[in-house]
Amino acid sequence: MITMTIEVSPEQAIEIARILGSPNNPMPVQPAPTAPALPVQQQAPVVPPIAASMPQVPPVAPVQAPPVQPAAPVTPPPVQQAPPIAARKYTQDELALASRPVCEAGRQTELLNLLHSFTYTDSAGNVQPVQSIQQLPEESYPAFANGIRALGGKI
Repeated sequence: MITMTIEVSPEQAIEIARILGSPNNPMPVQPAPTAPALPVQQQAPVVPPIAASMPQVPPVAPVQAPPVQPAAPVTPPPVQQAPPIAARKYTQDELALASRPVCEAGRQTELLNLLHSFTYTDSAGNVQPVQSIQQLPEESYPAFANGIRALGGKI
């Protein structure tokens, strides 16, 4: 069971009683005792001032950023270069001896392709692909030695 309390005016109570006393629901209707009517005065709702309900906070001065000092130009430290290392001097005989095991390992075609990738200038001033170690210019010896190493030769 639910118990409710409803506040209604005397007129509303009579109307509710009349509805409940309908032929479908015969109930005796007794008017509710009325209290002496008091004069009704319209009063404006009381709204407390906002300032009274909020705590007083002192104003905060704006924060100013410190002045920005121009940055001094940053110069990277000097790069220390390694002293030039003299390339190893190879001889034609060393290159030929290092090429021999590469050929014996069945990589003769690859060795010839490496050799042909270099050029020399013939007596007429024409640039030609190198056909033998004898035509290989001395300045190409270190690069040719690296190629021999890449093919598995030891030099």
